[in-house]
Amino acid sequence: MRKTYKTNASGQIQAELVGSLPNVVTLQLDASVVGNGTPYTPTSPQTLTFEISGTSTSRTVVFELAGPKGVYQAYPANKIGDSTYTDYTSTTGGSTTMPESWSVDIPANYSFRARISAVAGGDVDIAGWAVAQ
Repeated sequence: MRKTYKTNASGQIQAELVGSLPNVVTLQLDASVVGNGTPYTPTSPQTLTFEISGTSTSRTVVFELAGPKGVYQAYPANKIGDSTYTDYTSTTGGSTTMPESWSVDIPANYSFRARISAVAGGDVDIAGWAVAQ
């Protein structure tokens, strides 16, 4: 959602909110075993910004996208704060104090998931917000 300004018929400036509110998205919740999690399938193109956190001491999360046929493939995401602007299709590691922040663009009617392919020493949460592009 963004704020725009326009002038009405009497010359007054009015603020107007344009866009939609973000959707709360939970891809993994307290996951302590490998698994696909819950995919997110928007009906319009959206940007999903999410964090990976939890108590795990190590983990591997794979970013995947499926089209209309439902076949998941590796899909690049951008790590927020990474000045190299590298696209990553997975992330490894784990920190109980510093979450990882990510962003990904999802086409309409495609499904995005953050699959946990390995986890040890705790659990993983992956959640964020999606907004229309």
